Amino acid sequence: MRFWSEIGFPGYVSFQWEHISFTSDGNVPDNFNRSPDWIIEILSLEQRPNQVLDNILYCLENSSRVGWFIDSDDLNILFLHLHSAG
Repeated sequence: MRFWSEIGFPGYVSFQWEHISFTSDGNVPDNFNRSPDWIIEILSLEQRPNQVLDNILYCLENSSRVGWFIDSDDLNILFLHLHSAG
């Protein structure tokens, strides 16, 4: 899976129903090769904040609608989205 191998697995993701492709037998596949609609990253002690933010920005640049960066140590939540002019 190229997409997830580039960013690693995020904390939580959410997909809109219409963005979920089903297998031929009607099941939801284990892997998705698309950016999630929402990505939520909770910073752990062994992670670098910039790397986690880079992961969120990568998803936003590849069709995610919103990203949440949660730093429980600092008690901060950062909400990110890309505004597209149009």
